[in-house]
Amino acid sequence: ARYGPEGIGLLRTEAYFLEEADEEGDRVIGHNQRRFLERAAELAGKNVLTVRLYDVGGDKMASQAGEELNPALGWRGVRVLLSRPGLLRQQLELIISTLEPFPCDTQLLIPMVSGVEEVVSVRKMMDEICRDKKLTPVKLGVMVEVPSAVMLAGDLSKHADFMSIGTNDLTQYMLAADRGNASVKSSYNPVHPAVWRIIDQLIKTCKAHNTPLSVCGELASKPDAALILAGMGINALSMSGPSIPEVKKRLRSHTLELLKNKALHILECSTTEEVNTVLQSLNEG
Repeated sequence: ARYGPEGIGLLRTEAYFLEEADEEGDRVIGHNQRRFLERAAELAGKNVLTVRLYDVGGDKMASQAGEELNPALGWRGVRVLLSRPGLLRQQLELIISTLEPFPCDTQLLIPMVSGVEEVVSVRKMMDEICRDKKLTPVKLGVMVEVPSAVMLAGDLSKHADFMSIGTNDLTQYMLAADRGNASVKSSYNPVHPAVWRIIDQLIKTCKAHNTPLSVCGELASKPDAALILAGMGINALSMSGPSIPEVKKRLRSHTLELLKNKALHILECSTTEEVNTVLQSLNEG
């Protein structure tokens, strides 16, 4: 809280929900988990509190799928949730019931969405739980980490209340470069021209559908990149606490007009070298 965030852009739940889960991943409700959510709500105050649903697999925590040949493309995120309906149901009930008494603007974020059906299934379960338990449904959002989610953004907007770009995963899937593989480390590049262009495409689609869009991940916490994102039209950035003061300082030191101009230049770049030149120019003068 000392870094001055305006709410919580992404609250990870994995550690607490794995703590008390059985081998089927279905026993997830416990005192520690409720207190964890309550503390987050207290800190968020009347601002937004975005809770990401149980997100495991890939380079994150084990998904109970055992060893996978290609975990980055395997059983992870919402795929785990939908194949463990007991886990999803209990987590939804726990989060919504715990946070309902608090004044924060509660949002749920679905990880690793690749199609409309996944969002529809989660919303259906949330609505059923709220009806049965007499709870108020909360905003449901999509974490855009897969190129297919960008291509389907217009359709997803019909079923999601907001979207959040997970730049770490989106970058690795755009560039076919596993960020956990040292052999292709040089190919994993968050400021690659293609990354900026796909983000721009998503921004335009969300704007056309009046769908709120934020950015989280490594790109949002890099001051120069955050400036470009602002110039592209992003007005909500999610990052670790220590990154906030410098990003705020840099944002306040430039006009929006200048940032819009730099963003246009970024989108014209075809090489990383050209992108870096534009980013470096933000430090001049």
